[in-house]
Amino acid sequence: MQSITKNIHYFCFLLSLAFVSCWLTPQQAIAQATTTPKAQIGFDGQVAILTDGESVFMNFGGPGIRMKSGSWAVSANMLPSLRFYEDPKKINTLLTPSLGAGLQLYYKRLILCGAGYYLQNRGQWTLTGGVGFKLSK
Repeated sequence: MQSITKNIHYFCFLLSLAFVSCWLTPQQAIAQATTTPKAQIGFDGQVAILTDGESVFMNFGGPGIRMKSGSWAVSANMLPSLRFYEDPKKINTLLTPSLGAGLQLYYKRLILCGAGYYLQNRGQWTLTGGVGFKLSK
């Protein structure tokens, strides 16, 4: 009787050891597999100043898609902006809201921006360029 009880204890011990080792092995594999990916897609906040030579556009970021690799990233964004331009022919035209679309190149927290804005008062698109700063890491 004592040998059967001893065998049951060994069997339970080996079964629990096998269970624990099978449970820990995938956890360790998952922990080792969760390294930093080489490319990421995400969303970000920023502030940027762009100009077309006549107007200045201040942008606070907007929805977009970003692809990142190391310290570098590139994104395609919609750029809600404030346009600063004083038209001598019209009153109260110093500050107008504007929406643009463009590409941005990131290096760490520095941003190089290029965007197009539709100017309704002229009925045409204008291309702008500028620099910015990424607010989040």
